[in-house]
Amino acid sequence: MATFSDLITELEKAFNIQAARNITDNAVGLGLEDGSVVNVEHFPEGEALHVHYDLGGVPPDIRPVVLMSLMAVHTCGIVTQGCHFGFEPQRESLLLFRSLPMRGAPAGTLVEMIGHFMGQALHWRAALPGLFEEAGRRAGGGGDGQASNPGNRDGTMIKG
Repeated sequence: MATFSDLITELEKAFNIQAARNITDNAVGLGLEDGSVVNVEHFPEGEALHVHYDLGGVPPDIRPVVLMSLMAVHTCGIVTQGCHFGFEPQRESLLLFRSLPMRGAPAGTLVEMIGHFMGQALHWRAALPGLFEEAGRRAGGGGDGQASNPGNRDGTMIKG
């Protein structure tokens, strides 16, 4: 079983990064290639890791369409590889997050799962502008009322 300190060391080695320690020893920030940061928090009492990434704001005029589209996309976490979307109302910011159990998990397994999360964070960061554009068309009366699935790289639509 990996300790949080061991995990940080393994993450730094695996991704050739220097993890930035936050205020406590139970949280780190991992820099992505685009300069943004994935946060990893350790909750010892629950033996869990919470990994989250701030995808940024969602314009209020298209927010309902965007949130509905993202909720449809991550049904069962298949397209998002187990990641989920959330909305932080105080900052009006879209979040990508995932909780991982630490109990009995080898560091290598956790590093791999966090690596997948980092890939999802970059993917969704890149996909959001297109989703915003489509949501703007639909919110303004355009479009066919179907939610685009930015997780499907072939551009297919989710039928609602």
